[in-house]
Amino acid sequence: MFAFLAKHRGELFPAETFADMYPSANGRPSMPPQILAAAITLQALNLAVSVELMSRR
Repeated sequence: MFAFLAKHRGELFPAETFADMYPSANGRPSMPPQILAAAITLQALNLAVSVELMSRR
């Protein structure tokens, strides 16, 4: 899943989707929103797996 998201995050989370969240170049440089979206996706998947494993006990 990590490699898939690294390779396809631009297609899955296009920059246009986040344009209204990052309206100007003012302020500190930020992490690209595609990377943040991929990280949140991995976090959610990891939580889902953890919950499933805990329910099997």
